Amino acid sequence: MLIAHKIALDPNNKQWTYFAKAAGCARFAYNWALAEWQKQYEAWSADNSLPKPDRMALRRQLNAIKREQFPWMLEVTKCAPQLAIIQLGQAFQNFFAKRAKYLVFRKKGVRDRFSISNDQFEVIGIEDLNIRGMQSNRRLYRSIADMSFFEFRRQLEYKAEWRGGSVIVADRFFASSKTCSNCGHKQNDMPLSIRKWQCPDCGKQHDRDINAAINLRNMAVSSTVSACGEGGSGCKSRVKLPSLKQEVNGGFAHV
Repeated sequence: MLIAHKIALDPNNKQWTYFAKAAGCARFAYNWALAEWQKQYEAWSADNSLPKPDRMALRRQLNAIKREQFPWMLEVTKCAPQLAIIQLGQAFQNFFAKRAKYLVFRKKGVRDRFSISNDQFEVIGIEDLNIRGMQSNRRLYRSIADMSFFEFRRQLEYKAEWRGGSVIVADRFFASSKTCSNCGHKQNDMPLSIRKWQCPDCGKQHDRDINAAINLRNMAVSSTVSACGEGGSGCKSRVKLPSLKQEVNGGFAHV
């Protein structure tokens, strides 16, 4: 099921100028990436030892040169060029799946547009808890039974996906409470009775629950990088690319 809102914008002259710049930046990034894709694909076809083009590599390539070669791109939101390249990658996926024709370059004035992402709820980190083991504790049994963790996780995953986000699940051996979120030092043992502790390495004072939450957040964020092939481990991830929540096109924003 797709949920959408169509909102009419009434921008002033300054806002119209910004929208035009952002649309031009998105068009340039899309066309630049398409030209690079074609050049790199041709090179790979001649020599399979070379890497195939992909959208993540093209995004990194553009980011590496834009400050020096295209400084005007910094005048608008970074989402404009980044999501244009993501759209290019999705368009190639549709082409190779025979769902669409081969890509063409975007022309100025022809459906000028740019997209921005909604970063809210983009990634959420949770732990895969040993519920049966926790229920063996008489003091915790009733509270845990009343919580219905399975239903909570099911709804969390469902609503995160609905909003274009993802839920990253840390495995049961991820030491969220015993690891210092400031320096990475890991305590050997920490019974549940200890609610506050000080890191012996860096001296940072920790609230047990807040420290665990920070570690889960960091794990979740690093795992989205891992999903793009840039390293990282230690989690089960259900990763979905952020949906293109808002697109400015001809005076309307599609949310």
